[in-house]
Amino acid sequence: MPSGRILAGYYHNWNTTSAPHVPLDQSHSAYNLIHVAFATPIPGTLYKMEFNPVMYSPTNFKAQIQTVQATGKKVFISLGGGLHPVRMVNIAQKDTFVNTMSAILDYYGFDGIDIDFEGTSLLALGNNLNQPADSGAHYLIRAIRQLMERHRNLYQRKLGLTMAPETAFVQGGMAAYGGIWGAYLPVIQALRDSLDLLQVQLYNSGTMPALNGQNYAAGTADFIVALTESSIRGFQTSGGLFQGLRPQQIAIGLPACPMAAGSGYTDTVTVGAAMRYLLGRGPRTGQYILIQNGGYPQLGGMMTWSIPWDATASCATPYEFAQQFQRIFPVSPSVFGRILYANSVQSPLSNVRMQLMQQGLNVASDTSDFMGNFDLGTISSGSYGVDYQTTRVWGGVNATDALLTARHFSNISLLNGIHLQAADVNASGTVNATDALMISRRFSNLISNFPAGDWLWENRTLVIGPGGNYQNLVWRALTFGDVNGSYIPPSL
Repeated sequence: MPSGRILAGYYHNWNTTSAPHVPLDQSHSAYNLIHVAFATPIPGTLYKMEFNPVMYSPTNFKAQIQTVQATGKKVFISLGGGLHPVRMVNIAQKDTFVNTMSAILDYYGFDGIDIDFEGTSLLALGNNLNQPADSGAHYLIRAIRQLMERHRNLYQRKLGLTMAPETAFVQGGMAAYGGIWGAYLPVIQALRDSLDLLQVQLYNSGTMPALNGQNYAAGTADFIVALTESSIRGFQTSGGLFQGLRPQQIAIGLPACPMAAGSGYTDTVTVGAAMRYLLGRGPRTGQYILIQNGGYPQLGGMMTWSIPWDATASCATPYEFAQQFQRIFPVSPSVFGRILYANSVQSPLSNVRMQLMQQGLNVASDTSDFMGNFDLGTISSGSYGVDYQTTRVWGGVNATDALLTARHFSNISLLNGIHLQAADVNASGTVNATDALMISRRFSNLISNFPAGDWLWENRTLVIGPGGNYQNLVWRALTFGDVNGSYIPPSL
């Protein structure tokens, strides 16, 4: 998947006067995930897939895909759509689906697949969404797993996976689990570990239930906020518990402009307010109150139908949706670097988990590798606390450390920086004779811990601002008491 927040846009594989064709490689720069619509079943079947570019030859269209991919964007093939149900009911049909989709993926070099099954493609049957009774869901799950395994074996990388269900297929399961109501839930549940993005279509929908027991109408802030939270927190159905997904797996799916959907268009002011509330950046915008205090700062992004509609001046300001995304998710820096032990050889520290915290919420986290490398991803502007966790043992303290601490207290030879901080083992805020004594006692095994703890981390805050450089950072650590930095941490 693209780095940072996702703006996914559907690309029409056709031309209409109302939403004229836009060449794939001329899509607005903000779209970093493009869903080419659609691969569909060959007439007379519901499972033998084909994709035929309408505006270009296959060779030319393949070249456009490669041009887009060369910029770091991803191009997926979307399956089905509103007019073309896709359904497999036996192994032979599943195998045909896999073989024909494999041929499409291989020829065009798509980075992933988007499941946009509508109509009767999937049905909610039985009373256990963890054991789908619908053959369409059962064989779809098997087919996707087979395609993903094949892709990894063939190309040594993950095949991207997104889904774009209508609201009835997901949140509708709260009201009733049967027919199309909740029909995507078994598929999401089974493929949750492979799913990159769930982008429920928050339009062309009737009212839908929320976690607070109320129903909300499309085109409102409440609809966006309430249905997004239910996708994250999960909900109970008569077919069992839908467990919900991580915020990073959720994109807010909306029409690009008023004519892009039959109903449910939401104006930019309302969308902006709803997104700020969801992200924990703004006040409540309607009646629905988020269960999660502070919202969901790690939301994956947004999706729209469609890029040609967004470009159409007769529908709204050209690329109004893309520009709205850029206002909601301004370009943010990537934060990565190394964590090292502050000794003479700057030993890399592996197995250190770092978490960026804001208002009590974990905004980003990573665990350092064997070279001490960490990557916290793309982080929005703001002030963050940095929390550390490690199972590494304390060590490296000796009589020299006690002596250096005493010499500092006596103004004979002063410590500074992280080495001065490491001397304050009693956590008093100053270095004194008590610290020197405690270091000596611990070295002599007369005590087993310090009030300050075992590990000292130099960087406990991070402020992200415009224009700052947060790449190739070097964050340092010491064990408390190792004033001279003599410890060589063992490799893990």
